[in-house]
Amino acid sequence: MGGVNMPNEQKGEQITKKLTHEIKENNGLCNFDLYELLKPNGYAQQVIKENTQKRDEIKLTRVQLRKLFYEFKYAYDVYKKNKEKEKVKIILYKLYPLVQYQVNRKLMGEDFKNLIWAILDTLVNNDKDFDKNLEISFEFLKALVAYIPKEH
Repeated sequence: MGGVNMPNEQKGEQITKKLTHEIKENNGLCNFDLYELLKPNGYAQQVIKENTQKRDEIKLTRVQLRKLFYEFKYAYDVYKKNKEKEKVKIILYKLYPLVQYQVNRKLMGEDFKNLIWAILDTLVNNDKDFDKNLEISFEFLKALVAYIPKEH
């Protein structure tokens, strides 16, 4: 399988920032190896670990991630039903303020917001790879939800 491979882990490496940069450089998640995104200890699980286990910082909550996922899933389902990119893009545009609102309420960190915005940017600005980007982005967000631990 081709695509962007998982980076070698380094001490202190911030996987969320690194992934955000790579998404921007590669025009979305469509050029990533799906296995590297979804596998145990792959990108999705590492992003979740990094954003839920922070000390003295904003931690991503399961509730906020699920809210984001359901909104994204709605856009995905609308596209699967009618393939109207412009209609779906309008739904995706509305996710920018939703994510910022979660950051403003300290329910989501800035790095995670930047990751989601990078994903959204590549979807709304890259018609050529829209289908594949949407599909892989949906699978990635679904994996994030799967890997986030239940709050105690």
